[in-house]
Amino acid sequence: MSIRLARAEDVPIILEFIRGLAEYEDALEEVIATEKSLLETLSFDTSPTSPTSTNSHKNIYTALITPVNETVPVGMALYFYSIYLEDLYIQPSARRSGYGLRLLEFLAGQVMAVRGVRLEWSVLRASRSGLAFYESERVGAKRLEEWVGMVVEGDALERLARQRVERRE
Repeated sequence: MSIRLARAEDVPIILEFIRGLAEYEDALEEVIATEKSLLETLSFDTSPTSPTSTNSHKNIYTALITPVNETVPVGMALYFYSIYLEDLYIQPSARRSGYGLRLLEFLAGQVMAVRGVRLEWSVLRASRSGLAFYESERVGAKRLEEWVGMVVEGDALERLARQRVERRE
């Protein structure tokens, strides 16, 4: 098996994979991507080792996986750089003074600096004031109601990364 970054000539199969996933999610009618739009938006850099290493303004990457002794990919991982905000805390005496908004503005600038596409974080459902603030027009965050957050971290992350090295791929 081989895994490689996509090239421009892979766009037709990438579009096929996008449509296949949308069909699986019962959302095929929501796919607006075309081969032309993918050529305009996907990055075809040969080694995006960091979010600033590309030679273009594009920031969405695709990794393709192909079985051993075959030439046609059977799957893809479409990914982009972003920032995940782990914690945002303002001392109670300093709340409602704009400090939280200023920190979010700073992070949004950091996302833009690495040509990222998203600033993301999780909020406790019980934090009504936090949710109201994040969903306000000043911040503009939206809830992801249909998605379940997934995380691989710590020992599990190290083990997952090590598995490929141990197979010598």
